[in-house]
Amino acid sequence: MANLIENTAPVADSDVSGMEGVPVETNMSVSGGPWGSVHEPIHESLALSALISSNSGVSPGTTVKNASNHDWDYIRGAIWNDDSDCQLFNDSLNQNHSYSLGAGWYKFYTWGKDEWNPNYIDAQRFRNPIGRSHYGDLQFLHCMASTRGEDPDETKDDDWTFMPGTSMSTPLVAGCVALLCETLQEHGKKHPSATLVKALLVNGAVNYSERLGLGLCYDYEQGFGRVDIDSSISMVKLSSFFDGGNVFEVTDFDVPVLRQTPEIEKGWSSAQIPVPSGRNRLTVTLAYPDKAAQSGLMQNNMNLIVLSGGAERHGNMGKALGFDHTNNVEKVVWENVPGDTFKIVVSIFNNVDVKAAASFAVAWDIRPLARL
Repeated sequence: MANLIENTAPVADSDVSGMEGVPVETNMSVSGGPWGSVHEPIHESLALSALISSNSGVSPGTTVKNASNHDWDYIRGAIWNDDSDCQLFNDSLNQNHSYSLGAGWYKFYTWGKDEWNPNYIDAQRFRNPIGRSHYGDLQFLHCMASTRGEDPDETKDDDWTFMPGTSMSTPLVAGCVALLCETLQEHGKKHPSATLVKALLVNGAVNYSERLGLGLCYDYEQGFGRVDIDSSISMVKLSSFFDGGNVFEVTDFDVPVLRQTPEIEKGWSSAQIPVPSGRNRLTVTLAYPDKAAQSGLMQNNMNLIVLSGGAERHGNMGKALGFDHTNNVEKVVWENVPGDTFKIVVSIFNNVDVKAAASFAVAWDIRPLARL
């Protein structure tokens, strides 16, 4: 479409898509790939086009081949989402736009596909930023933008703030939350707390890492696992949940708030809940809010205990008898429940403000024994 003249603006043909007589000015060249010799530099070209068209200090006629180091600061920022580990360019003190062979980039890009395989996610995947931005939980970087006049370092810091926990699944889970809230309202819980929604989602989630010990329910590879919205909705339809301390309504699903003092308000326990005959898998989740603190430490500390047939399980502890004092979400996965009934107990271990109201929520699900 255009004939490139080195260091000058391309001279445009007058025939574009059959429209004769319509002049077109193209302000970018085509280069890239190994040492900039093949492929069209889509991100570089889009960055230049936007900078030129918005009168942002880049001269009309600037191309990828004649852009200055100053111009390339903007271009590198535009392609950073694709090259977050800086493998496409040589590390040079004199210039920031010397294309490398690109073999390192391609290697990490290829590895990313296997590292983020949804059926078996590699524990080392976070060490590969390029694979992570193309196949993993940083894909959202491909559509992020900075505000006008924002310092480049601030933009980069904001982007990477999302690294721990924000993923491509976030909008999907948000949709699941909407469905869950709608189902709760249809079944008489008009104002469910965020804690209740969290408990229902986590209790329905299934971890597929296959690296867990018997009775454990989370790890640092997949967290509590994939959300199974059908399972969470089933708990609502079976009324298998309680909301503790919700100040907006009083329903059959609401129970009183807890306080560390007086002693009588320190804990809550359910009635005995029947267990179907045969071998079953029981899952119970406790969630409770916690105040932010400059120390980074928890301000509230509650424990989940499940009792059945003379045995007990503690949240996040598997078969161990200790308690989790680190997380404000606790889950019990109990296979082959020994008794005909089970009982859920929630107890405050230690809160910073012993007289403050402490809300919570629990959800449970019991089904014929199946593989985790």
